[in-house]
Amino acid sequence: MRGIYSVYDIYVITNKVNGKRYVGYTSKGYESRFNDHIKQSRGSSERYLCRAIRKYGKDQFYTELIEQVETLAEAAEREKHFIGKMKTFAHNKDAHGYNATLGGEGMNGAVFSKETRKKISVTHKKRGSWSGESNPKYGKGHLVSGINHPLFGTKMSIDTKEKIGNSNRGRLKGNANPSIKAVICYSLECSTGLIEKFNSFFDLRDSFEKRGIKLSRSGVLAVMRGGKGRKTFKGHMFFRQDVTDHRVLTEIEHKFKHGIIEPVVIKDHRQGSIHPNAKSVSSYAVDVSNGEIYKFDSWFDLKSWFDVRVGSKTSYSNLYNALTGKYRHTRGYKLFREDVTDKDTMDDLLFKYNEGRTFND
Repeated sequence: MRGIYSVYDIYVITNKVNGKRYVGYTSKGYESRFNDHIKQSRGSSERYLCRAIRKYGKDQFYTELIEQVETLAEAAEREKHFIGKMKTFAHNKDAHGYNATLGGEGMNGAVFSKETRKKISVTHKKRGSWSGESNPKYGKGHLVSGINHPLFGTKMSIDTKEKIGNSNRGRLKGNANPSIKAVICYSLECSTGLIEKFNSFFDLRDSFEKRGIKLSRSGVLAVMRGGKGRKTFKGHMFFRQDVTDHRVLTEIEHKFKHGIIEPVVIKDHRQGSIHPNAKSVSSYAVDVSNGEIYKFDSWFDLKSWFDVRVGSKTSYSNLYNALTGKYRHTRGYKLFREDVTDKDTMDDLLFKYNEGRTFND
């Protein structure tokens, strides 16, 4: 979840070859969820989408954001809606998609083949008798030890032990780690525009760590991949030959080669009135001390006024907790919003506001 107050992405994944689609929802970001599907396809998952990715290759699929909602219930309902609208439920006659369920809940509407149902039935029947000595694993340890170990009784000389130790010591560290790719990477410091070049992802992270800046692998890769996700990390932009968009990488290589230094100003696309939490619905704030009512045309307008009123920045999650009753009030104010508060209360607030009365009247 993205904090106490989540934003849920409703997304669709499309097969470029045959046009088949998959609809889902996630609170971790739709691009991140798409990468999860790709990773799952590398294993033995028999989900329709995973099988299709293995068959056609990951490059033949792309993902798009359909819409964003604020609650899990809304996300489940909208997933259901779009699965029906886009006809992606794989078991319908006119289906053209990879969804194994009707949406809304994990396995709701899942259809199993007769063979699968039979296997499940047999397994459950056997499970009742798999206890005590009848369990095939009864009395067996997870590790081979004692006289059953192939090296039991073998004594190694001090020289042999030293050789084994030396051969293992540090063999998977740094560039020696087989997972480290020798691929060119770049970093760009946003405040100065300075670009640096590195021979590998490890060299990049190692260089920053020596300066006292610890970079997480996931954070840097999120920036390298670009898209609608994270733009910067620790005040820098990062690029890698095998991950970053070719056009973006070409521009960075050109700037590095010719010593072009241009500071970068990144605007947070999730701030201000376009933040997904900044709903354009009637909102009210009521001063607990005197019952005075303040009316706003949007949740963003309320937040902007609130920040000035209390003299500090307030998070949307904090306001939402007061709105939904998790907090009785926040910083001396009770909050109400058209799409959350019951209609009678909203009508009463509007009437009293128009009459110039207080909430306590």
